[in-house]
Order: sequence, then structure tokens, then C-alpha cells
Amino acid sequence: MPIPSSPIFGRYAIQASDSYAYQILEHWCDHDKPCELHFRKPNGKGITAVIVDVKTTAQADWLESLIKQYKFKLFKLQ
Repeated sequence: MPIPSSPIFGRYAIQASDSYAYQILEHWCDHDKPCELHFRKPNGKGITAVIVDVKTTAQADWLESLIKQYKFKLFKLQ
């Protein structure tokens, strides 16, 4: 689920396989750590979930570029 061009604020879960989770951290460091990352262990084996609270346009831009570049699954949380 890509983020539309206009920023959407809220809480998101990024799903990545364990072997590609480092790309989230690398992308985060490359963009001056725009938000907090909360790593969680989901129910599936070999999968990592990263929870992100998007509160600013800069954070929304970072998340959008991450999803576009690496094609991770993105879920909006309630």
C-alpha cells in the first residue's frame, strides 16, 4: 500500500523479511533518522515488523521513499 503524494499521518507497520530488515535501518540513517523505529517480532517465521508513527511531512516522505525503493509491505494501524 503506497502512501499517496499528500502526507497521511498515523501509525504504520512495515513488513520485511529478516534478511532485508537492515535496509530499513540503512535508509533511516541515510535520511538523518526522521522518526522513531520500533522493531517487533510478528507471528510469521523469518519476518520482521517495524512500527513507525508518521507525524510530519518529512516522516511521510521518508516512509514513501522507503516503500518505493524496497517494495516492503505497508499496513496502516488503528
